[in-house]
Amino acid sequence: MGLFLWVRGKNMARFIFLVLFSSTVVFFFNALLPFSACAEGIDLNMEFLYINSQNEITNEETGEVTKSTFSEFDQRYNLKISKTIYPYLTFQGGSIFELDRSESASEDLETEIKERTIRPFLELNLNNPVYKAGILYRKTEIKEEITDFTTTHDFKEEFNTILGWRPVELPHFILFYNWTHTFDDIDTVDATEKLLNFETTYSWKDLSLRYTYSRNEREDEISLFETLHQTHNGNINYSRSFLNRRLFMDTGYRIQYSTVGFSGAGSEAFAVLRSAGLSSLDEIPEDGPALSPVSALIDGNLTASSGINIGLDGDETTLTNIGLDFGFPPSVDKIFIWVDRNLSSSVANSFSWSVYTSPDNTDTSTWTLHSAVFPAPFGTFQNRFEISFPDVETRFIKVVVRPLSLAVPDAPNFSNIFVTEIEAFATVSGQDDTTTSLEHNYNLNLRGKLSDKTVLGYNLYYSLREKDPPSETETSLSNSVYLSHFFNRVFTFGTRLERDDVQETAGDDFVAYNYSASLKAAYLETFSQTLTYSFTQVEKESDSSTTNSILLRNNAELYRGWSAYLDAGYSWDKPAAEDGSTSILVRTGSNIVPNEKISINTNYSATKTMQSGEDDESSLLRQTGDLQVFLLPFRTLSLFARLSFVDDGDSTRLLQNYSANWSPFPDGTLQFFFTFNETLRSEEEQKDRSIGPGLKWNITRRAKLEMAYLLIKSESELETIDSKNFNVRLNMYF
Repeated sequence: MGLFLWVRGKNMARFIFLVLFSSTVVFFFNALLPFSACAEGIDLNMEFLYINSQNEITNEETGEVTKSTFSEFDQRYNLKISKTIYPYLTFQGGSIFELDRSESASEDLETEIKERTIRPFLELNLNNPVYKAGILYRKTEIKEEITDFTTTHDFKEEFNTILGWRPVELPHFILFYNWTHTFDDIDTVDATEKLLNFETTYSWKDLSLRYTYSRNEREDEISLFETLHQTHNGNINYSRSFLNRRLFMDTGYRIQYSTVGFSGAGSEAFAVLRSAGLSSLDEIPEDGPALSPVSALIDGNLTASSGINIGLDGDETTLTNIGLDFGFPPSVDKIFIWVDRNLSSSVANSFSWSVYTSPDNTDTSTWTLHSAVFPAPFGTFQNRFEISFPDVETRFIKVVVRPLSLAVPDAPNFSNIFVTEIEAFATVSGQDDTTTSLEHNYNLNLRGKLSDKTVLGYNLYYSLREKDPPSETETSLSNSVYLSHFFNRVFTFGTRLERDDVQETAGDDFVAYNYSASLKAAYLETFSQTLTYSFTQVEKESDSSTTNSILLRNNAELYRGWSAYLDAGYSWDKPAAEDGSTSILVRTGSNIVPNEKISINTNYSATKTMQSGEDDESSLLRQTGDLQVFLLPFRTLSLFARLSFVDDGDSTRLLQNYSANWSPFPDGTLQFFFTFNETLRSEEEQKDRSIGPGLKWNITRRAKLEMAYLLIKSESELETIDSKNFNVRLNMYF
């Protein structure tokens, strides 16, 4: 009863309309049109979404209470027609139609937003084992009306064509051309972009060759500014094993030559070459551990997930770090974060982005906050965040963001928001000018099996970059050797020594030494230890810095279904021109699975950092702990509980998370769930708490209904926000 009293007035009318209309449509397509009657090659997807939110914001200093409401009703239709005309020749056509309407009110201010999107397309493809050809035309039209604002009408036309030839034992060729025209009806945007890509590859035994040519021509009719970006890229790779597979060699060379031409007065953002994509989950972005490589972040695929989720199902309790390694410290002033779906304005504008830079990426690195961006513009036609900041020269850069919060209106409809790509750009201004850049990269990897127990390896990497204007030259040479030795079934040893020499025109030359050694002991099948030591020294003309660390890891299977680990570490470092510091680390955890119905996980970590100086000494102790319990008392009922705490020396915060899922029917078509979640946003000193029920109902094979009601409370030192959120989503597929 309370729910229906809350959803009242216009909201009640729209809610009833949604339920009645959805029920009618489902009945019509299921009762009147049998499944077999659906036309072959015709797909229709429909989605209806209703959201209602009421908020009370209390100012903690004055006690003043501000009330606001938000409601949204979205309709989405996706029609696709496909037909195989001849073998290997297919036709596709259709359109996406979206109509979104939202209303918000706060005190005496009322705002209504209407957005209509139409995306028709036509596509013809020929794809056989030898030839590939295709042509695509797509048009996007977005009309947005906002109270007291001028109505905007944006358009985008695209024409794509592709030609490919894949002969047997001969070079493969592929040619891609894209023409894009973006404009609006008030002549504030009118730009044309022409992109041509040509690629040829050839493989023969252990040798592979690849050449690509890219031409990107952009013309802005408003500013009369034109740019032409051309890139030639050549690769040669060779890999082979010798001496009955006891010696392995892998080597490669890549050369890239680029030119950027300007015509007229203006500026343009150009992509910066990326060496590696990086990511991590880390609540303290100012220091290590090192970010891990993620190749999917720089593979050029703007739609495929990289595995990084900033939606509701992401780890909202931990910050997400998404970064790049350029190989050299170029100048950058913009980053694009691509995601796999279009976002509503309320969700897109809720993310806060922090830009950090660092000269290296190690477990003891120091990351410096360069800029904070909130909110970052989200593309009208592209699913990407555009994060702009003052230009900075750095080799490593990362953006830090917390996954989506339930307190954001429309958040329940974005369980997953997967990051697909990260790009960095440098804005170049010019007038009838041309810049060139040339890059050489060479790598050599050797691995030899000296005996059945010993492996010796060597890695060489050389890079040279030249740019004009301004006249700049940067070189990097890296040499490393590694050795692994299997003493017996108990002891295994591994070590690595690396030297990096970097020379730059600006004079920031340095030499870095990295050394690591590890000894693993597997005393029993159920107990093992690993002792690791690492050392880093960076030498510059004026100063040097060193870092040392030791870590002992213990893993044990205490009993069948019961495992545990214990880590103890110690590190000491002396940064350049700074006081030294030492850190002590203790981590322990356990996993208990007594039977298939119970699972218990626990972990605890404590880090004590001591800073020493001539005047004073300081220390900081940070502790975190976590207990998770999963119960499956019945096949149709599951329970989950999580208790965690964070103690940073100044305060201790306890977080609780509970959930229950009940499927009354064995086939699981109907599911009821109840959640209680607490989240800590340390960077904002805010605690979010949400509680409420929901359901998921697979009505038929072609209809799915989701409903949820949540009470959300967000507390910070400045204000307290109490929210009531109700949302309904209906999906139908034909």
